[in-house]
Amino acid sequence: MKNTFLFYLKLETNSLKHRFIVVFLLLLPLFFVFIQKNVTETVADIAQARLSSIDIALQSYQKIDLTDVENTDERYLSLIDQSNALATMTQSAMLENRQRYLFASIDYGEKMGTFYEQYAAESDRSLFPKQSTVVQETSEFTQVLAKNKEFHWNQQGFSDYWKTVFLLYGALLFYLTVFWSADLFLSEVKRPQFSNSLPFRKRDRIFIPIIIRLVICTIGTSLFLISAVFCSFFFDHVDFSYPFAYWLREIQAVGFLLFLLLYFLMTIVITGFAICLTSFIFTVTKDVLQTCLLASLLGALPLIVPSRIWLLTPFQFLNVFQLLQGDYAFASDWSFYSFYFALILLLIYTVALFWLTTQRLKGGLRK
Repeated sequence: MKNTFLFYLKLETNSLKHRFIVVFLLLLPLFFVFIQKNVTETVADIAQARLSSIDIALQSYQKIDLTDVENTDERYLSLIDQSNALATMTQSAMLENRQRYLFASIDYGEKMGTFYEQYAAESDRSLFPKQSTVVQETSEFTQVLAKNKEFHWNQQGFSDYWKTVFLLYGALLFYLTVFWSADLFLSEVKRPQFSNSLPFRKRDRIFIPIIIRLVICTIGTSLFLISAVFCSFFFDHVDFSYPFAYWLREIQAVGFLLFLLLYFLMTIVITGFAICLTSFIFTVTKDVLQTCLLASLLGALPLIVPSRIWLLTPFQFLNVFQLLQGDYAFASDWSFYSFYFALILLLIYTVALFWLTTQRLKGGLRK
């Protein structure tokens, strides 16, 4: 048994497939870097536009006519809206823009404080009915931002970006290893004449390599998923002083892992469905091209329709997960890329599985 395991492990490590997979996995981060760069530049432009509009507004406030009660009140309301908008951007900012929003918010809060101090000394408080409330909110907002300034590295951006990277790597590794095992199963399960000279029994020849590949699949995928969950639940900024937040985090972690387990089980079901469907169509048509086209068409339909209800990819579940945490920017932007990339990956995997099954059938599995 030991010699059998070492023999197959040596064959697998010397396979040319591994070299392609390794190169592909090494090049995959370029995709994420490209997305990160584009999203970062877009959000940075939005931030700069917001800051420019704030500067223009502050300049106009210097010319406020204190005798015009109605217009002054409108300008105060506009100032409050700007503050709330910037505060929201600060809380939901992603990637390295978090620090930019943070410093911009602090700077804006200081300008607001200066503005209030200047005009409070020159005007009657009765002209500004909401001034006391606004001053208090601004003071608290500035204190919160100053406290958050102690984080010297991009905490939220690190979590959002690498969480998605780890999840996509885990799913890709799972696809490759399941496809890998299906290839071996289809190649050997009905070909007893294959490699009779190998020093082990037929059932060992069939199942031991599959077990090896599934073990690699389980270990590798688990490492990626554990890394993703680690990023999700230990690097996100959550105030651990609240026991409810801690327990909510634990519940979300368990639910997230259960959802991933359900997703992987569905992927295995899809694999079996692809093999059975292709075998059935091939027995009817006896034509490789027709079989591949029909199987791909029928197999792609159930993959596309359920995706609208977030059942086939764990990455779309990140939308729900991030919305529970109040991170609306991540849910609307970053998951958009990861979800459609994962869906395309799943479709490619399914079509490739149909093609593989067709080729194996053509090669004599039914002789």
